[in-house]
Order: sequence, then C-alpha cells, then structure tokens
Amino acid sequence: MLLDQFKFEPLTHKNKNDYLKVVGNCRYAFARANEEVFIDYKINNGGAAGTVIIYDQDNNSIATFVGELERKKFKKIPVSMNSVSAFFGGLYVSEEAWKQKENLKNYLLLSVFPSYFAKELKASYIHLMLPPKLMIEYPEMISEILPFYWCFVEVNSLLFTPLDQDLLASFKYKTRYEIKKGLQHLSQIKVLRNTEDMHGHIMRLNHSQALELKIQPKSAEHFERIISSRYHHPLIAVENDQPLSMVVYTCWNGIATFNFNASTQEGKKLFINKALLFLAMKESYEKGAKYFVLGDGKEFSGNMINVAFFKRTFSTQEIINCRFMYPLSRIGHIILGIRQFRKINWIKNILVEDSNKGAGTNG
Repeated sequence: MLLDQFKFEPLTHKNKNDYLKVVGNCRYAFARANEEVFIDYKINNGGAAGTVIIYDQDNNSIATFVGELERKKFKKIPVSMNSVSAFFGGLYVSEEAWKQKENLKNYLLLSVFPSYFAKELKASYIHLMLPPKLMIEYPEMISEILPFYWCFVEVNSLLFTPLDQDLLASFKYKTRYEIKKGLQHLSQIKVLRNTEDMHGHIMRLNHSQALELKIQPKSAEHFERIISSRYHHPLIAVENDQPLSMVVYTCWNGIATFNFNASTQEGKKLFINKALLFLAMKESYEKGAKYFVLGDGKEFSGNMINVAFFKRTFSTQEIINCRFMYPLSRIGHIILGIRQFRKINWIKNILVEDSNKGAGTNG
C-alpha cells in the first residue's frame, strides 16, 4: 500500500529541527509555525502532541500537520474533551515533496487521524483554519492540501492590505486624516521596540483592553515570549513613562499579521493607535512583507464587533475564510451537530424577523 511509505512522530525537542526544516521549506507556512519560542512552549506544555512530523522511507522529514492538543469544556455539556486546534495550521508540505501531497493527505486522513489523534490522544475533533498566505496567494491549492472536505463550520472573511502601493492613499479619507493626526502626535513621543523595559507597559495596556472588551487578559508569560521572539514585533507609544498605545505584528515569508493591539482612551483620542498600526504596516514592507493581514472580517461576540470595525478601516481587500471542524469520535459528531443545529435556528430566527418586518410594513 502506498501509505506504507510514510511514518510519523509527534513533535518533541528531539525532532524539532526536522519540523523546522519542513516549515522553512513550505511556501505557505505561517510565522507562528516557525517561531521557536512558541514551539518550545507548545512542547513543554504538552500541546505539541497535536503536531506530527511525517517522514519518507529514507527518514527525511517532508511534511507536518500543525495543530495543538487542547482540553475543552463546553458550558452546556457536562464533560471535558480533547481536541486538536489547528489555527493557521493543517498540512504543511515541503517544496521538494509537493508531488506527494495527495498521498500525504490520504496518509493523514486514513492513518494518523484515526490511529493517533482519535485512538491515542482521544481527541474528539480537529478545528482547522488555514494559513493566510495560502488563502491569499494560493487559493487554488486549498483542496489539494486540505485533508477533509465536507465539514466546515463557519464562513468568515479575511481582511488584508497589499503593501506594494501608496499605502496612505489606499485608505478612505477619514482613516487617512486620523493616521496623519496620529503621526503628528507620535513624532513627539517615544516608541519602544523589542526592549525588556516594555513589559510593564504591555501588561497595563493588556489589562486595560481586557476590561474594555470584557475578555480575559493574556498572560504575562505570553508577552514574555513575544518580547523574546524573532518574528513578533511589538511597538509601544509611551509619553511621560505612561503607555498610550501598542501594536504587535508578526512578519515572515512575505506575510505580516496583525497580532495584538491595545490603547488607553488618550491614545485613541489622539489617534496614536492608528498611527502605530500604520507604522507597523510600513515596517512590515521594509522587512519584506507583501501583505498585511488584519484578521477576521466579522467578530461574533460583544465588544469584539468594535475590534472588527477597527480592522476594517485598515483593510483594502477581503476574501472568504472558512473554518473547518472534523469529528474524530461520536462526541465530536454530536458537537458538530449541535453547532449546525444552532446555526439553523439562528437562520430561522432571522427569516422570521424579516418576514414579520415585511408584514408590518405591508400592514
């Protein structure tokens, strides 16, 4: 059988260089997948069990499935379960092994998923969102490397801006005006870049943002990894030793990505937040990025809608972005079914509201 030509190993410290070789030779890989600080963290906390390296018969690493093993607990279901979260992940194939992509995809689906993810890890499902470079530059390749087809859960969109243009002129008038005002203020204050003394400023802005958006703040350890990262680039505007605004972006393999931002009310009032994001875009282009990816076009809860609106003001292009869920067990099928059922009810409610509005108008 053709699948006998492959074998796999979970990602560990011992085979990390084999993994990095694959990712470094993959044309659509994402910065986070190549970042050793985050790879080491994933290995140390057990999440790397959700990433496997695939070898050929000569023991050459030729592909990897990039995911992270997580323990999930759903509010209305009184059980916990394992899952594999492959956000900006999935099947990464080395350039030299590209002709074998169909066999590699089948090997994942027929061997790795049932024997390892389902049986050994006892994962209930795989949640997958594809890397942005694949969707922007190689959309025709999606079906060629996606190891399953029929089970997408959400259709979102991806916001991005090409950087090889007159960037300021590409934005709408209001955004251009706010950026210019912010740049005037920014020219008179300090901007910190990748320095150890920025950690306290980051945490203050992080907690301020969490309170405003009513979300959990990110951990101090998360930002320590960002500061020590090769591919994450934090920018913090500081005035009189007080942080006003910050932006974190990643840049690698021709793609820059908006990773995190937070601002005080004063930072927003002076448009420092918008000036910093514009500065991040300019710096990304200087680092070799062709596109700046801003993220999801629609956020689904609470104040996160305001975040999506902010990102839209800096986006000049938008493409479809599907999120896939592949069930590995009975409980995985049940979870997928519940999500689809909720979606049907949501659509029904919208249709009923629209029909009632129409009836009221006609009356």
